[in-house]
Amino acid sequence: MQPAALLNAKPRERIQAQGMARESVGGNGPSRIFATEDIKPERGITVPLTVTAASQEIIPADANRTFLFIQNNDPLGIVYVSFGGDAAAVNQGFRLAPGGGAILLDNHVPTARVHMIGSIANNPNVTSVSA
Repeated sequence: MQPAALLNAKPRERIQAQGMARESVGGNGPSRIFATEDIKPERGITVPLTVTAASQEIIPADANRTFLFIQNNDPLGIVYVSFGGDAAAVNQGFRLAPGGGAILLDNHVPTARVHMIGSIANNPNVTSVSA
């Protein structure tokens, strides 16, 4: 992989291109060695969110975002998600169904801010993980 392509590569691809992957003892497949720059202790934490019946920016923009998972655990409320500058609107954008509806973005992850709106007045049962 060329250096310019390496800048846009995912961490696993960078590690493989830099020759940092090695065979594990016992030959059970490659073990992974992570470069210091790939370890981000402030990322990958599960964050509880509260979505209301008014559109609001729930997750701020993050130019370094490489993974985003949002799940609606409320048994009754629907959550609508929009990315970018526009406010979320009911019946538009990504619809997260009650009881576990979710969206996982790990390829072409939007780095813009995330707006959400719910079908009920107060939904404290939404969870997000990003990296």
